[in-house]
Amino acid sequence: MASPGSSISLPPRNDTFLKAFFKHQLMPNPKPPLESLSVAGKTAVITALLALLLLPALKNTTQPSTPGRLTLVASGAALIAEFSERNAIPLLPSFDKAEGWNASTAKKRYDTTKGLVLMLVYKLSTITKAENTVINVVDPTFTPGTGFFRNLPFLMKLFAWPVAILLGTSVNKAAWTYIYAAVARGTESHGSFLSDWKSILRPPSSSF
Repeated sequence: MASPGSSISLPPRNDTFLKAFFKHQLMPNPKPPLESLSVAGKTAVITALLALLLLPALKNTTQPSTPGRLTLVASGAALIAEFSERNAIPLLPSFDKAEGWNASTAKKRYDTTKGLVLMLVYKLSTITKAENTVINVVDPTFTPGTGFFRNLPFLMKLFAWPVAILLGTSVNKAAWTYIYAAVARGTESHGSFLSDWKSILRPPSSSF
């Protein structure tokens, strides 16, 4: 594997705006049952705790000229999150509520959990210098072949299959996006949300 910051060959970006829009908004990820999705909010906290534990280790083992790397994975769904639970006290139990549970609520809750990851990366980037550890978050986009349709009825899977073939990102290309975020991008990506081989959200420059 190439060292951080070195030149690396990446697959060409050939997504159109319509394709990217369809991936993130018209083809939402099928959601698991409530008892499984309620864990998602807690998973965001676990991710935060693990990141906080890793940051000191990354800083202490970093070479002076090569910052450490911490790349998290989210989804473009975070960009349309309503975060209706934002005023809930306490926050985490609000992800367990079954009242009004339906496909629409499930989608909104899923979007919110992905938004929490973006918030985490932004906050971590404000307390960590890019020259010590580069922190970013990447969206592999709509990726069939990863259990993406596991909760759909059989007939819906048959309908979704050609759409997935036409608009989906292969597992191989999705994996390349992780390499792109963690290895190919440098300090300029600190605190950024990466999708379709570019930064689509950057933190204010005053934050680091």
